[in-house]
Amino acid sequence: FRRWLGPVARLAVDPESGQEYGWADVVAFDDEVEDDERERLLDAFGQTPLLQETLFLLFDGASVRLSDIPPGGIWVSRRWREPWRSVYRVTVHTRFRGHYDLAIKMDHDEGGDRTLEAADEEMWLLVAGDRDGHAVAARQGGRWPELGLWSEQFQGTRRANWQIARLHVRDALADAWPAICWGVGRVTFEVWDAMLRRHVPADLSPQNFAIPGEDYKTGSRLASAARRRPFRTLAGLLSDFERGFVAPVMAQYPEVGRETPWEAVLTGLLEVVGVPDGLTLLGTLVDDPEAAPTLVCAARAFVAKVEAHGLVPRQLRHAIDRYRAWATLAGDATVEARAKMVQELCRTYQLGELRQQYPEVRARLFRATVLKTAPDWVGRQLDGLIDELRTGAIPPEALTERVGLLRGAPGAEPELEYFLARLGYPHLEPDDDASLLGGEARGLGAELVVTLEDEAGRPYYVRPPVNPKELAALQRLYAGADILVSFQAHHRFMLAVDERGAVLGGMYYGLDQETRVCHLEKLVVAESRRGQGVGDGLMAELFKRLTSAGYHTVTTGFYRRGYFYRLGFEVEGRHAGLVKHLKTPS
Repeated sequence: FRRWLGPVARLAVDPESGQEYGWADVVAFDDEVEDDERERLLDAFGQTPLLQETLFLLFDGASVRLSDIPPGGIWVSRRWREPWRSVYRVTVHTRFRGHYDLAIKMDHDEGGDRTLEAADEEMWLLVAGDRDGHAVAARQGGRWPELGLWSEQFQGTRRANWQIARLHVRDALADAWPAICWGVGRVTFEVWDAMLRRHVPADLSPQNFAIPGEDYKTGSRLASAARRRPFRTLAGLLSDFERGFVAPVMAQYPEVGRETPWEAVLTGLLEVVGVPDGLTLLGTLVDDPEAAPTLVCAARAFVAKVEAHGLVPRQLRHAIDRYRAWATLAGDATVEARAKMVQELCRTYQLGELRQQYPEVRARLFRATVLKTAPDWVGRQLDGLIDELRTGAIPPEALTERVGLLRGAPGAEPELEYFLARLGYPHLEPDDDASLLGGEARGLGAELVVTLEDEAGRPYYVRPPVNPKELAALQRLYAGADILVSFQAHHRFMLAVDERGAVLGGMYYGLDQETRVCHLEKLVVAESRRGQGVGDGLMAELFKRLTSAGYHTVTTGFYRRGYFYRLGFEVEGRHAGLVKHLKTPS
């Protein structure tokens, strides 16, 4: 592999100035990186193929050499330091291929037992790194034991202790606590399952997990597998989880309460091992002396609930909670707004991907949201339908036929008919407007490039993408922020790029030309430029271009409410999610 990649170049020529430059001219360090660490990293870049190999392995065969990187094009900052290791974020800007982020771990104790421990840890991370397309640990790049260095995928998510403190400051921790316990618990069970259920992480503290800041994002990860212990019993694992993760948070943040949210944690267990296996495992808790009475009581109640009504996957629960929070604020929302809200939640939480394992998921969502107040006779029929789908009494494709029988029943009001139709036909749009499925390919002001400055005075440019590579770079930003996105033919895009053409952020949206409404799907900014006004600049420019094009309303999902409230968005019953009405220019 290394022979195929070729030798590491020591010098390159700057095509603009004609001057020679080397790796020392390319790499810049944050002030927190100490001198001896800088020397080790710079030697690794210049003397080994660490950078080329890692980028090739982590970024689909990317080929990057010294000549592709301009002077000052690599920025190294330290993410955190532990007694035995430091972890660095390395951002590589290239002349023509965008930028890449990776992580480099540096062992402080080179050689000896630590080298063997690092190799062992790398093996376990490789095992746990990809679980049916769902990563629970960072993807591995390579290891250079002679240098005490190894590389892996950069994780944009923050450590759980940092996210918890942030949510506490925002008075949002109490609401988010069950979701946090579910995410961290699920990662713990996934790593245990990947280790053939023979070992578990020994460090279950908040510092050893990375979690997203919002429940609609993906990206809960185990930070380090350096310490492991043999698995004893499920009761022992759950007790260790309570002591290692839950208890320290409860002690520091009283608003989370005094009881472990076991239902959320045990939901994660059943999602990992499957419902039958999970219920069998939970049955072992009853006679295990290591299981606390509160855990046994919670497990019994959870098992009884699952046996009676089935497992409600956490993604679905998040979607239902999000809808109810919006509906409370929206008041007397229109049927179209409620249907659009359900449709958006299905996309955001990827509920369609759950239907193979949980064929009743769509019926559950409708029953708990837009059909919650349906007449009793409809509710009983829907509850029976959910049970039949869950138990396999009827195949998933029978949903349309069974809902059709309800639609034609006596006493079905127009609103009920409306929602039942959309339950039975998932691809039916809320307003039956075909223009939502297509549209012109170009964006607003496709020829317009606007120059703005961030809060540090650095210029950046707002414009639509000019080639597929820029769309790929935007998609990488979303992936780095652990936001699932699905670009479609009718979507429009707007980017923020720096002077070198590197994508700093962007958004994608859809335009309804008949109603003159813009629906903003998701906004993202590279982590290195967050908090510096780039996102605000993108939003302000979108508003201006929409106004000039005759659009008067912008809608978006029911997320990041604090940010969008600051931009003038609000909840309104005529629209799903959040809405902002643009001022008509005088």
